Amino acid sequence: MDRMPRELLLQLFFDALPERPTLTSLFRLSAVCREWRSVITGTCSLWEYLEVDRDDDGGSNDATIACVKERAGFRGVNLVFPANDCRRLRALLPWDAITALDLKWVSLPNLAELEGASFPNLSRLVLYLDVVPGVDPATVEVFSHCPSLREIRLVGPVGECLTMPWNRLEVVMVGNHVMGEEGIRFNSLIQCTSARQLVLFPKYNRPLTGGDSLAAPTLMPRLEKLYLCEKRLRLERVFAVLSMTNLTTLHLEADIWMPEGWE
Repeated sequence: MDRMPRELLLQLFFDALPERPTLTSLFRLSAVCREWRSVITGTCSLWEYLEVDRDDDGGSNDATIACVKERAGFRGVNLVFPANDCRRLRALLPWDAITALDLKWVSLPNLAELEGASFPNLSRLVLYLDVVPGVDPATVEVFSHCPSLREIRLVGPVGECLTMPWNRLEVVMVGNHVMGEEGIRFNSLIQCTSARQLVLFPKYNRPLTGGDSLAAPTLMPRLEKLYLCEKRLRLERVFAVLSMTNLTTLHLEADIWMPEGWE
């Protein structure tokens, strides 16, 4: 018996899905099949959310880009793009369809391709920048005017960006090398007054500039979850965090430093 063509299998798969299938089914399938492009173009009106990833050959997905442009019934688009694909991302219109953006290991020249872009409905930003010795940190000003932004995850040489809507963010994660070699900039973190979850990984970085790593969380009255990796923490700062009334989760991966005279 001859094998059924993969395109027909895909069509049967989509026909068996409920009227509002989850984006996960399409996303997982797109990672292993090339022929799905011709199928999704005919069924895009069924999808409420769409997640876009690179093709299995590492390129851009032209058919998916066409679907995004049509916006047939989409409430939001989560874009997961490879490092050198910002030029392709710029071709996606309209910008207000993008609700989540996941850019992994982007070089600074490629990030510059987004200059002038506007993301009015962007609520989640994941930005991993490549670390290039001798290159100034990126200020990511292109994302500083996102009124709907509520979650941000930064890794790499991201420079201080005082125009970012820090006071509206609810989930904040900053990782290695963020804010340059001198460490995470204290002035940005203390503006996160609406944060409910804070993840700090300055373990392989220098200390915070202008304050220690537990000073910022104590200035966040709504903080519920705190994850912190640090080489040395002052004991009195740990006590300050433990006194926070709304804190339900505390994860410390650190060596506690006790002042002189303490046993």
